Amino acid sequence: MSSSIVKRLTEIVGEENAITDPLTLMAYSFDASENGEAPSIVVRPGSTEEVAKVMQAANASGTPVIPRGGGTSLAGAALPLKGSIVLDMTRMNRVIEVSRENLTALVEAGLKLKSLNDSLGEGLFFPIDIGSPEAATIGGMIATNASGIHSPMYGSTGDRVLGLEVVLPSGEVVQVGSRTYKTVSGLDLKRIFIGSEGTLGVITKAFIKLAKKPSRYVLLVGFFESDSDAARAASKIIASGLRFSAMEFMDKDTVEVASANGPAKSPDTGAALFVEFIGETEEGDAAREAENAMVECRAKRVIVASGEKADNLWKVRTSVYEAISRIYPPFMQLDPSIPVSRIPEFLSALRRISRMHRINILVYGHIGEGVLHPTIIADKRDQKEIMRARAAVREILKEALKLGGSLTGEHGIGALKSKYVKMEFTPYELEFMKKLKQILDPKGILNPGKLV
Repeated sequence: MSSSIVKRLTEIVGEENAITDPLTLMAYSFDASENGEAPSIVVRPGSTEEVAKVMQAANASGTPVIPRGGGTSLAGAALPLKGSIVLDMTRMNRVIEVSRENLTALVEAGLKLKSLNDSLGEGLFFPIDIGSPEAATIGGMIATNASGIHSPMYGSTGDRVLGLEVVLPSGEVVQVGSRTYKTVSGLDLKRIFIGSEGTLGVITKAFIKLAKKPSRYVLLVGFFESDSDAARAASKIIASGLRFSAMEFMDKDTVEVASANGPAKSPDTGAALFVEFIGETEEGDAAREAENAMVECRAKRVIVASGEKADNLWKVRTSVYEAISRIYPPFMQLDPSIPVSRIPEFLSALRRISRMHRINILVYGHIGEGVLHPTIIADKRDQKEIMRARAAVREILKEALKLGGSLTGEHGIGALKSKYVKMEFTPYELEFMKKLKQILDPKGILNPGKLV
């Protein structure tokens, strides 16, 4: 990178917010997935105007720009390239306004999820409960259309976005969407940027829908000897039409690892199915119907709980990634989406792939929406094992698509899955996405190598 570009970027954001120290740059060379290249400079803008000027300077010189929030991507969405500019958005972290009457808020994109919810106080929250609220930013969540355990009730991040302020690669600032819950005036342009992984524009502000915190809920946890029986119970509950707020799955090996290494012990062994109903009681009709469905699918034990007991049961599930990481640094965690009725077939395929490639695969996830996390365990120091793990990744994704699923239901494509997109999309779909990128980013400077 030329000294003139470094000088210009430093003038825009100030010397204290332009980082060129090699050791600090190395810390920006990776996200939660794996290592990339160290960028040439990290800039930390404090306003939309500064973002626009950075993009103008980068566009004029053809320098790649990598937008970055909390660096929590498990798909490599924030991995930089050599010679690139990392645009660290975390200084833009204000809650600009909150309307308790309309349950809405206007926030800057670098605001962390936990900081937003802490600022809202009692009664309100932004209900997308991802696994890294202390680090993940609202802008990053929108750019990846993040979702969480309670997505069956509250939707994905994009479902709660009403309007956006976006800086285009040219430096132009645009407003898309509205401040209303519903509008059908013209094309819904905000949807172009939701889930675009920072490849089409830099999100700087978001107008979002909040929610009231629930006053009570009931949780059922069923334990099964067979992973497939737990999956069949999930499918049966979904087909019944019950309106659950969360439905989570852990295979029997994952339950064992989480119980041994997490903050809470599982009260039983085997595969586990968690089903939650907000506003219900332990004696309610929904809880009874879900319990009956589990028993019919050969659950060996069903626990029905509320209050503190339910909170403690949830910890077995919510701490699972941390528990796995304590003893098995995961090589890669996938997030394919599969039709729920076909998940038993997918679980059988995972067991076959595990045996074939001699790779340990732990499985858990948001079964209520058909999104599972096959977590591949491999020693990165063992190149032969890594080669087997990479082969297993391709086989897992092929199997998900074969069953009518998708490559990703939560983490996005990023850099790690970009090589597989041709497996899912038709040539027409790929060409359409590339043309849209060309229109908005003709020089291809925004987050190159991601998505398509």
